[in-house]
Amino acid sequence: MPWSLPKLDAQWLRRLRGRRWAFSEPSLEENERVLQLFQNRADIKRAYAELQTEAYQARDRVKQQEGVSRRLQEELAALEARLADPLQGQRMLVSYQLRDIWKTGAWRVATLIGELSAQHEDRERRDYVAEFNRGLFGRQQQLQNELTEAEQSVAEMRGRLLELTRARARSNAWWHFFERQRLDNELAAQQIMAQSCQHHLQQVRGKLEQVTSGGGLQFPGLKLESRRGINITAIAYAEVLALRLARTGLLDRVREACRRAEPLESYGDIEGCQKLMSEIAVAREVLVRSAAVAEEIRLRALRLQAQARYRSEQDAIPTEESSQGPMQPGDVQQVPPVLRDDWWDLGNALLR
Repeated sequence: MPWSLPKLDAQWLRRLRGRRWAFSEPSLEENERVLQLFQNRADIKRAYAELQTEAYQARDRVKQQEGVSRRLQEELAALEARLADPLQGQRMLVSYQLRDIWKTGAWRVATLIGELSAQHEDRERRDYVAEFNRGLFGRQQQLQNELTEAEQSVAEMRGRLLELTRARARSNAWWHFFERQRLDNELAAQQIMAQSCQHHLQQVRGKLEQVTSGGGLQFPGLKLESRRGINITAIAYAEVLALRLARTGLLDRVREACRRAEPLESYGDIEGCQKLMSEIAVAREVLVRSAAVAEEIRLRALRLQAQARYRSEQDAIPTEESSQGPMQPGDVQQVPPVLRDDWWDLGNALLR
């Protein structure tokens, strides 16, 4: 038997038509709860997307690190294979010792720049603090006077606003219509002026607190003249080291060893390599010798100071053309262009 709706009698239909259906609107708390749920859902989706991005980036970094580790392992295996061979092992030792001479010179130049920078900074910082303290009292007095004037202006503005408010309250009759309009306009303008005075008062108070607490004392760094002088001295020292190395005959070999990752066949056989390592030991002693080096640096720095030119008024590093010092008595060859050829990693060590 097919299913069908039950028959509805007329009385039941009339009762159904006459019934009033009441639908209650959601309350304010329910609306806020729904909005909060949607906000939480959006925050969760946003956080999930950020976590996914971080995970992808972490996977990429892991892959890159795996590639770096693999290349390092290959290089280590190749190095072990070369060192296992007697001739190649000797040549590798020569190459590493030549590179160590370069590192020694770079360390000495960087150490000189660091020591000179510390000395100049200590002296200039003391001068800056002394000058700051001398002007501190005058600055405090000036700000205190400005604070007094600002407080008086704010007090006058408040008194004027109080008078206008009382006058506006008294003008409540119908024949005071135009007077009320005038007072309203004047009140609005006076309120704007009062807010401006209050803002100025807060600014002056903040400046006075900063000066009183010493917050304005911030050392700006080395002066341009000091940075230029330190760079000139560093270039002169780099020239001294390069010329000392040139007297040993290893100047070109040191630079060539730093340029190439593989040892050169020109190092010779095992006996030639051992002889070259003995020369390298002597060159290292010559390089680190400090006898009369201060006077030599001073003389070269004076000549460089006189001929140095800069690309702009704010540059602290001289141009490459003007940074090559002239030959002096005792030089066995022309002074190498240490700044142009970046001897001893000079470009990274100089002050900007």
